[in-house]
Amino acid sequence: MYDKPSHNVIISAAELARGQRFGDIQWDSHGKTLAWLQKKGPDAVIMVREFDTNRYRYSQIPCGGASVNYGGGDFTIAHRQVLTVCDNELWSTGLLDGERVLIAKSEGMIASPIVSSDGKYVAYVVSGKDNDEIVVSQLIGNGASVVVCSDYEFYMQPSWHKSGEYIACVGWNSPEMPWDGSELQLICFDSDKNDLRQSNKAVLAGSKDIAVFQPIFSPDGKWIAYVSDVTGWGELYLYDIYNSESKQLTSSASEHARPAWGQGMRTLAWSSNSHAVYALRSDSAVIRLWKYGVDGTGSEVVWDSNYTDITTIDVCPNEDTVAFLASGPKIPASIVTLALNSSNDLEVITRAQDLSISSSRLSSPKPVQWTGNDASIVHGLYYRPMSESSDLPPGIIMVHGGPTGQATSSFDPKVQFFASRGYAVLEVNYRGSTGYGRNYMLEMREEWGRIDRDDLISASKFLVDEQLVDSNRIVAMGGSAGGATVLLALIHSNGLFAAGVCSYPVTDMIGLTQDTHRFERHYCHNLIGAYPAYKEIYRQRSAILYADKITDPLIVFHGSDDKVVPVEQSIGVVKSLRARDVPHEFHVFDGEGHGWRKEDTITKYFTAIEQFLDKHVKNINN
Repeated sequence: MYDKPSHNVIISAAELARGQRFGDIQWDSHGKTLAWLQKKGPDAVIMVREFDTNRYRYSQIPCGGASVNYGGGDFTIAHRQVLTVCDNELWSTGLLDGERVLIAKSEGMIASPIVSSDGKYVAYVVSGKDNDEIVVSQLIGNGASVVVCSDYEFYMQPSWHKSGEYIACVGWNSPEMPWDGSELQLICFDSDKNDLRQSNKAVLAGSKDIAVFQPIFSPDGKWIAYVSDVTGWGELYLYDIYNSESKQLTSSASEHARPAWGQGMRTLAWSSNSHAVYALRSDSAVIRLWKYGVDGTGSEVVWDSNYTDITTIDVCPNEDTVAFLASGPKIPASIVTLALNSSNDLEVITRAQDLSISSSRLSSPKPVQWTGNDASIVHGLYYRPMSESSDLPPGIIMVHGGPTGQATSSFDPKVQFFASRGYAVLEVNYRGSTGYGRNYMLEMREEWGRIDRDDLISASKFLVDEQLVDSNRIVAMGGSAGGATVLLALIHSNGLFAAGVCSYPVTDMIGLTQDTHRFERHYCHNLIGAYPAYKEIYRQRSAILYADKITDPLIVFHGSDDKVVPVEQSIGVVKSLRARDVPHEFHVFDGEGHGWRKEDTITKYFTAIEQFLDKHVKNINN
């Protein structure tokens, strides 16, 4: 029998549910105020921290939140004003007087506001029924708004030049996703800045087969820094505004961007003197902070090595102090500032969770790789169980969503919850995941539902061959696209897994092309094939049509308000399980969407999984 971990090791469901979530982090233009998005349950606020006054240290500004695609780009801060998005409205709140003013209202959803350096204008993305636009509204003047560009179906990451005469942004068209192929567009305005008449547009980088990410102007106005994967890796580039020339700044065979699932994502930030770019660099699922000089020099910024994942950064415009959202396997997501000088002073402003458990009792990941079913290399992160026993432990193989995504060396509550209960955990970065180069990501082209399924199955063989788990007690767990992978693995390998855990799984690939939001409507074109020409392949990869082949115990979760994967996709699978008396549970959480926000939901979720696995997996040898 596998020993039950001592009580001081176990992380409770309630502890995880009490946590909060963070979003973007930004410095005000005067360099003495830091703002970040903070969420708890369905509620979101912009937290504001003042560094230069004793009048007040913190304030909170309500934020309804951006609803474009998967969200993000909820706010910006500049000139002592915080601009917040609430669906199709853009509001400004003064930090000195607290006055709240409606800046713009649109028929489409608003995201990613960015204020010009002179404080006269704000540019933002407006997402309509069929296409996106870049819109500019006056902050000083009559409040007029003008559409400055609508060449692409999708836009994100607008950035102002210091002169106010240029906006750089990323745009792309279906069926590509932004990590498949996108373009860096430069929008030029006439020198008469009173009416913002567009004079010219140019594509500076990218194509339908090359992805670009986060163009950002240097403070002195000379450069645009951006990431492109034209070499097969997400490398850093500079475009010289005045000489119209580009140069590659890094050649590292590593990634400096992440798949752009949301608005407002940032992995680059300029130094205050424009001499260097600070960038997040991903190697083997570990994300570190690097500094690259415009002269081609580069080195890692050395600070606390326990932080192994950074998701967003910004550098103070008056001095080189960087703020970022960072975590490590044993450190919950944290808002951190780091002085980039000889002292490297570090301040943790707040954490997402305050677990009453020693870091020595948390599990750390070990990067692993194995040979898949067709002799290809597959990557993953292995976490050992946090208890001792002479018997082999039960194991959980976790499958990330997307399917374009990556499990990184971050603090993962799910991993630590189950590792603290004696499970060995393997997070699979199957072929098609990002973080290992463009070619690794492209291996999923036309193969979604097969290659990820096979890599999940081969992961179980790896764990057994390495004698890391009990072969009779392996669980497959995933959500969204990862849930589809789990269901297909159960269909094609009866008895291999002791149980499956699925959250809001994609079960109907044809339905996904018709029922999901505009951002992902054509996602399957590259992942499976053009529809309806590949209709039979879509059917073969749809678990709902083969649910009668699932015989292993299965627990399924779904939100009643899921707009990405409708709850009907889970209901069809559950009906088959019920009709055939296959051991199963089905939990529908009212008011939840594609993921859980409510504290009560999260508690019920983890509690239900633990009880289900105790019955069908963990104690089956007793």
